[in-house]
Amino acid sequence: MDTIHRSHTNASIRFKEKLKAVKLNLKVWNNERSDAEWGRSKGLRKALEDIDRKMELGVNVAELNSERRAHLLELGVLDKRKDLESSQKIKSKWTLEGDENSKFFHAYLKKRRRVNYVKGIKVNGVWLDDPIDVKTAFFEYHSSRFRRVDGNVRLDLSSLNFKTLSPFLASGLSARPSLGESARSRIGSLATSGLGAGEDL
Repeated sequence: MDTIHRSHTNASIRFKEKLKAVKLNLKVWNNERSDAEWGRSKGLRKALEDIDRKMELGVNVAELNSERRAHLLELGVLDKRKDLESSQKIKSKWTLEGDENSKFFHAYLKKRRRVNYVKGIKVNGVWLDDPIDVKTAFFEYHSSRFRRVDGNVRLDLSSLNFKTLSPFLASGLSARPSLGESARSRIGSLATSGLGAGEDL
């Protein structure tokens, strides 16, 4: 019996050690990948700054514009991956701790604010990118959509064809409800047979 116990224990210990080794290897791999992505992201941002400087000078604008677009696309993919990874880590930590003053809570609010932030909007063919102008444009658009209609204006519904009830069905709506003759006779027979309250019919 002792031999069986030792063999089970040894197998469990070996399995635990294998899991530890896998965890350690995954940690090293994840750190290397994160460092590589961080370096690539930093390089892309630097390249974008250089491209913007060259575009301001007017050098090869069409070629630089396509290169800039490719860099922005790759940078967006890297940023999204980083956001998803950090969001996943923080969510699991926040689930355990559940504190509204935690980094996750504030990071999540910042992320939502960043995602929902509108940098610019085109109004009547003019591009607005000043935050106050953008807010004003949104306010005016939505306030015009939900503005109270003048009380004297009446909607004309005569052109709409609504479904209507026939006169016979309409009269049935206003008539008093009544029991059929068979139901009346059944209730009368129950009352005369002495069936008491609470008994089955």
